[in-house]
Amino acid sequence: MEIIPEPNFLKDDNMKTTHRKIHLKSALLGVGLTAGVGFAATQVSSLVPHVFSAGTPIKASEINANFAALAQGVQDAKANGLPTQSGQAGAYLKTDGTNASWAAAPGTTVQVRANKVGGTGEALSVSQPNSVPALISFPNQLTGPAAGTGNTWDGSTFTVGASGAGLYYVQAHLLTIDNATPSNTVGVQLIIELNGASYGSASNMYGVYPTVNGPNMPSGVKGRGMINYMIYLNAGDSLKIKGLSANSSQTTQLAATAGSNLLIARLN
Repeated sequence: MEIIPEPNFLKDDNMKTTHRKIHLKSALLGVGLTAGVGFAATQVSSLVPHVFSAGTPIKASEINANFAALAQGVQDAKANGLPTQSGQAGAYLKTDGTNASWAAAPGTTVQVRANKVGGTGEALSVSQPNSVPALISFPNQLTGPAAGTGNTWDGSTFTVGASGAGLYYVQAHLLTIDNATPSNTVGVQLIIELNGASYGSASNMYGVYPTVNGPNMPSGVKGRGMINYMIYLNAGDSLKIKGLSANSSQTTQLAATAGSNLLIARLN
């Protein structure tokens, strides 16, 4: 391959040999970058303005133009919002055709898995039309929100992030402290509160009223409550688990054990 320098290279009769060698190395590097990376000529032509073949004279301006095209491609990639980090655990790279971002892996992912170990057991009010359900916390977090969703969990409130919209499965299971008289142990009426809606709102999810508990069940599990729903949640939505005594005249207290637990999973 013949290297033809630009005419202005020849105007200086005092140009040093080392200077010529530098330009020659640059030209050869440009050839290697544009024609020696294993692409077919048709593939290379879509990336740079000049494609070289054996025996074809090349000019420094053509090499520089190829470098400029490659540099512009890098700038375009940055401008299109490609994530700067090399990866994110549990996430995949998605694009809307313009920008790219890390998102939660498709399929079912556990967002929250927590229980009441190490916390306290809330005292639940009697079940009356004007009763105020108690907010139930699950301070012992075993699994947190998946990467890429922006979802958050603070121990009692789950909030959907900017990339977290989807279908969710929510399940809460609560145990109460046994009454001194086992047959008087009261269960729990559970509520999934959506976006701060007050008790009685049709926006909330209400569990089945536990009219019969378990006086003959083993100690520690005589009174209980469970609620589970599949809910479509949008970005910015929040939910909490609240509860009342399952009796209209007798309060009950939750047990701070592993049996009092919460699971939130994103299904898609």
